[in-house]
Amino acid sequence: VSNGRGSVSETKPAKSHLNFVYDPKTFFDGYDWSDRAEGQPFFAQVQMGEPHRPFDKSTRARPDAPIPPYLPDHPVTRADWADYLATIEELDRKVGVLLDRIVSEGLRSNTLIILFGDHGRPHVRCKQWLYDGGLHTPLIISWPGKVKADSVESGLVSLLDLMPTTLAAAGVDAPELPGVDLLADDWRGHEMLLAARDRCGDAMDRIRSVRTKDFKYIRNFHPELPYMQHSGYKKLSYPVWTVAKLLHKQGSWDSLFMADRRPEEELYDLSADPHEMRNLAFDPAYQTKLAQLRGDMDRWIKTT
Repeated sequence: VSNGRGSVSETKPAKSHLNFVYDPKTFFDGYDWSDRAEGQPFFAQVQMGEPHRPFDKSTRARPDAPIPPYLPDHPVTRADWADYLATIEELDRKVGVLLDRIVSEGLRSNTLIILFGDHGRPHVRCKQWLYDGGLHTPLIISWPGKVKADSVESGLVSLLDLMPTTLAAAGVDAPELPGVDLLADDWRGHEMLLAARDRCGDAMDRIRSVRTKDFKYIRNFHPELPYMQHSGYKKLSYPVWTVAKLLHKQGSWDSLFMADRRPEEELYDLSADPHEMRNLAFDPAYQTKLAQLRGDMDRWIKTT
């Protein structure tokens, strides 16, 4: 078991925030799979920082890049978004280098590769929030002879599924886990996914959400707090954070995200409103759906 950044010259483990006490210097067998005995099977965790902030600087303008409607379409926003896209391109390059190495070492045909992100986009109203901009992460699985190339699955997936998936691939009997094996013949996706936000840095909070294929229900346990409450991390790292506050103060741009208070409940029809801009929690036509998802959340909270 290794934990590094994909280089044979690693001298220290990559980031490893685990929810138990351990010694990072001895918990992993090495920093790279090259540390193993010849021919020994391996599990390698390879970490790449992109597209975390700070972003790489974009070398070209991207005037046609779509800006989400919950962000002000401002030159600073476009410059920040261009840098974000440039950083993703750098990630793609690094992934390519890693894949080339796997091929050159003759490991491609019998190696399960899972590419995933640990959170959503590092932008205002995305990372650290329970909208899809914060919860939707990339996931690509490649396993020659086991996973059909270029196939796309549309079922709901959780990162909690990765542990049972990798254990099953290794032929290990898994304990009872909240996730499922994504490569099982009977996998059809989750009916719903549940998520939580609590304190993020110096921003205190408590929010829970339920997401189905077509709907998102969010419960704000602190409706007295503004969405844009002080966050040292966001203020220092997100230029659009300051732009949005300034434009709102000037009266030249507005968004529900700039409100002084939050509704206790939010409900979004994701098929009609993928950017989650129209809160339907108070719409009489959606009270049955609201009650259903409210009950699902209550049962989850009681269970966990």
